[in-house]
Amino acid sequence: MNNKIDMIHLPDLSFIQFCHDQFGINRGVYNTIDAWFFHEGIRNILERREQIYHFLTEWVQEDATQSNGKIKIGHGNLSKKLKEYFESAFSTDSCSSDDDFILTLSKSLYQRCLIN
Repeated sequence: MNNKIDMIHLPDLSFIQFCHDQFGINRGVYNTIDAWFFHEGIRNILERREQIYHFLTEWVQEDATQSNGKIKIGHGNLSKKLKEYFESAFSTDSCSSDDDFILTLSKSLYQRCLIN
């Protein structure tokens, strides 16, 4: 499946299997990543899946030590990568204009307000 739009609409088990096949992560790692994004305020499952896919894709691209494009997770590395990703995804550096920054900030704040 090449179309990211179709991929995020897969049933849960199929999406987890896709992530396993594409990135080499098991269900436990997937569940940890999914829960982390959920607790960071991304409640919508489709948005969360987009973020998970983007996070995993960035991780594979950043770490050239991967073999066959699969992610190798060491002790504490997953939490570190998740924090780095979230900080970069919602930082002012990731926005090309003031409008992008406001939209990104508004979305983040809105999602956090939904928690409370």
